[in-house]
Amino acid sequence: MQVLGRALHAQGLKLIVSLPAFSTADETDSANYGYDLRALGAGADYLQIMTYDETIPAWNPGPVAGSDWIENDLDYAVSLVSADKILSGLPSYGYDWRAPHSGTQRSWADTDALVKQYGVTPSYVGSNDSVTFRYAADDGSGTHTVWTENARSVQLKASLVNAYGLAGTSMYALGWRMPASGRH
Repeated sequence: MQVLGRALHAQGLKLIVSLPAFSTADETDSANYGYDLRALGAGADYLQIMTYDETIPAWNPGPVAGSDWIENDLDYAVSLVSADKILSGLPSYGYDWRAPHSGTQRSWADTDALVKQYGVTPSYVGSNDSVTFRYAADDGSGTHTVWTENARSVQLKASLVNAYGLAGTSMYALGWRMPASGRH
C-alpha cells in the first residue's frame, strides 16, 4: 500500500482505500484477517470505512447502519489510525425483507414509494437511529419488513464526523438520494 501511495502521490493523486467496518469484537473473525488498519492507514491518504451493512439481506431484518454499531466501528478504527485519515461511509439505501433471509436492497426513493403506496407510518428507532416499517404486500408475497434511513438518521450519523474528528463521510451508492418528501 505504501508503494502504491507513493506512486500515486508522485502523480499528484491520493489513495483512498475502502474497507468493511469492524470493531474490536470482530478482530478474531477470519473474514477480517486481511485488513491491517495500521498498515493500510500508513500507506493510504484516507481509509473509507464502510459503516453500512450491519445487517445484510441473508440475515434476519435489522438496521442497515445503526448508530451504536457505527460508533463501535469508529472507536476501533480511530484506535489504530489517525481520525483525520478516516471517512465514515453512510448508506443511501434500505433493505426490504419478505421473510427472514430474503432481503432486497431498495433505494430511498423505493422505500419512500412503499410508504406512500401502503400508507404505513415508519418508526424511528432511537436506540440505533434507524427507520423501520412493515407492510402487507398486495402481490401476495406476505408481510415485509423494511429498514432504511431518513434525513434525521443520516444527519445524526454524519455528525459523528465532527464528534470523532474524522476527515469526512462518503455515501454508498452514488445517485441514490434522500426522498424529497422527508416522510420517513
